[in-house]
Amino acid sequence: MNCHYPPKRWISRVWQPVPMPSYTRDLRTTAYHEAGHAVLFLAFGIPIKEVCMDLSPTEPGFVGGGYVAQDKEMIAELRKELSHTNPPLSDDKKLHSEQEGALWAAASYLAGEQAELILHGITVNGPVFLPSADQKVAKNMLREAFRHTHGVYYCQRLARAILMDLWPAAEAIANALLKAGRLDSDQVNEAVRAINADC
Repeated sequence: MNCHYPPKRWISRVWQPVPMPSYTRDLRTTAYHEAGHAVLFLAFGIPIKEVCMDLSPTEPGFVGGGYVAQDKEMIAELRKELSHTNPPLSDDKKLHSEQEGALWAAASYLAGEQAELILHGITVNGPVFLPSADQKVAKNMLREAFRHTHGVYYCQRLARAILMDLWPAAEAIANALLKAGRLDSDQVNEAVRAINADC
């Protein structure tokens, strides 16, 4: 028996999509969504330029939107940074390192939805699929690195685990964002430092 990739019938048994739970998507939810992205970018060493919330309604049932402006060149480097060793890694290990970087970067993009679920006390057993720009970017990263998107669930679980561990930082960024609407890199770092000082 020599399977390089698990048959689809096996994958389907453990990879059943779960509908995104329903809850009120208010400004607080939006703030935590963006804070979730910010926390993972910081955890993986990706500099943040700004975190912003759009405080105006964009469509019925949806209040606000936002974004985290990060250094996209750093995200590209995530897939390569483990290859920068002396002496250089073998080709096999270098490929593995770049794939690890793709997982980290994808988890950063999936962290917003996971922060929403944590905020609302929701746990899901399975991958959550959304027609969102965040998931599209994450899937493209995984597809480029692995030739498939089976790692989505792993990245969602990774994002949730990191957020649970660093939740005070997510709360600090979200609360500061709710007050200001926009945070530059210094303000994000200040919010996180204030949490660290209390620990």
